[in-house]
Amino acid sequence: LSEYPAIPPAVAKRLQEQGVTSVRVIPETISIRHSRFEKVLATNLVEGVLLMLGPVDFTGTVFQQSIDLSKTVFVGPVRFSSARVDFEGFFIGSQFAQGVDFSHVIFGTHSRFHQAQFRDRVTFADAHFTGVAEFLEVEFQEAADFSRSAFASGTGFSGSVFKGAADFSAISAVQEIY
Repeated sequence: LSEYPAIPPAVAKRLQEQGVTSVRVIPETISIRHSRFEKVLATNLVEGVLLMLGPVDFTGTVFQQSIDLSKTVFVGPVRFSSARVDFEGFFIGSQFAQGVDFSHVIFGTHSRFHQAQFRDRVTFADAHFTGVAEFLEVEFQEAADFSRSAFASGTGFSGSVFKGAADFSAISAVQEIY
């Protein structure tokens, strides 16, 4: 971790506390806006993390298969607004240091944010979860906005912690939410 001076000290400390020894780094901005992925986009990490130091912007992008950014640490702000994920959208164990925008996203058959950490504001306002949505053991340190979101299948928030305001106003849920 010491070979990347751009890593904020708080992020480096958390990674060391978690025992992370293997890190892959993308040091600059990633902007793939209004694009189309026909194949799976995945980190395929078995150990360690992918560290994205700059802003990440997938606004309006369509993922015709699945996207798996599990074990990714996003240091900069993240924008997925108006994106579409036709199958699986996985962010298992991902960490978000700055604001995150998942507003107006259409999530497909399965979305998993299991043990994700949102350290700043996050919005899922007007998002549509057409399949199972898992927010199990997620940590929301600031405001979490799920207003006007639609949950069409089973949804779970078991074990999640909301340290800031949690807005679930005007949502629709076809099946149960835990």
